[in-house]
Order: sequence, then structure tokens, then C-alpha cells
Amino acid sequence: MSKMNAEKKLVSRKLSSIAFLGVVICSATAVAQAGDLKFQSELEALHQKWFAAYDKGDGTTMDSVEVANLVLIFQDGSEWRKSGPRGSNQKPKDATSRELRHVVVRQFGDSAVLTGRLLSKFGSEVREDATTVVFERQNNRWLIASAHWSQVSKQK
Repeated sequence: MSKMNAEKKLVSRKLSSIAFLGVVICSATAVAQAGDLKFQSELEALHQKWFAAYDKGDGTTMDSVEVANLVLIFQDGSEWRKSGPRGSNQKPKDATSRELRHVVVRQFGDSAVLTGRLLSKFGSEVREDATTVVFERQNNRWLIASAHWSQVSKQK
């Protein structure tokens, strides 16, 4: 075999190796992104369950998705610390619907942070809040550990 043919084969092998490596990296990225979307959907569903229970006054369901020492910070800056199970002593709220938008979820080991906008409708009134929700994984379950809301706009 000539020296030129050997060099062509070597270059061809290097290019094939680089192409193969590119395919592997792209595939791994696609799998990671699909996993991220599944995880985001899981936390969004948990958030929806929590707010649906809140709006119905279902403290028992809320307790099932919260850590024991939950802390909430409201739009006016006031703070609420969970001091025990909510149980059945909750009053239904007047929200007619809630919707998360512009959601970003980031995971840090056994913690995760969801940021986004929460649209809450109260009859004809619509309130938009920026929100940050912190989740903690306990016993292989994600629970809500803290939440914060800041009012963005109020429309009638």
C-alpha cells in the first residue's frame, strides 16, 4: 500500500471517529433534555395538585405534597411558616383557575427550583405573579419546601 493511501485511510478513520463521537454526544444531550422535560412536567403536575388542593381547602392533600417545615412568602412580603398538619381545617379559596407559564426547572441533587409566572383568575380579575418554588426530595418523593410570589400585574 502506498504512503498516500495509508494517509487517506488514517484521515478517514479519524473523521469517522469524530463523526461517531459527535453522534454519541448529540444523542446523550437529547436524552438529557427529554429527561429534563419529564422532570419539569412532574414538578409542574405536583404544583398543580398543590394549588388545586389549596383552592378546594383540601389541607390533607396539601400536607401530602409539602415538607413539615414549609415556608411561604406572599406578594406583600408577609411570611407563613407551617407549624403542623393543615388537615381538614382549611377554607376553600375563590380562584377560578391557575396556570403556570414560562416555567424553568433546575435540579440540584435532592433539591429543585421552579421559576415562572402564575396566572390566577378570580372571576373576571386576573393576577399574574412571578413565582419561585423550592422542592426537596424526601424518601424518593418530591415535596414542596418553600414558595414565593411577587405580583407582576393586575388586570380587570
